Amino acid sequence: MVAQRFIGESGYQALYDVLQRHSMLPGFTPLEIGQWVGEGRLSAERAVEILGVAVDEIEDLMTNSRERDA
Repeated sequence: MVAQRFIGESGYQALYDVLQRHSMLPGFTPLEIGQWVGEGRLSAERAVEILGVAVDEIEDLMTNSRERDA
């Protein structure tokens, strides 16, 4: 959703590509969003809206963020 609204792209990776192309750093990463959901600081529904992905992909991000921190 965010990528579509800001730059007309279909996904979050495309938004990261634009930031990289312009030497800009993102304010947060998808893994951080997964961590926030896992901690209860962000709802899964809001994460889905921000990233424009399915709920099961948020669950994957939560798993990946836990594995990364372990």
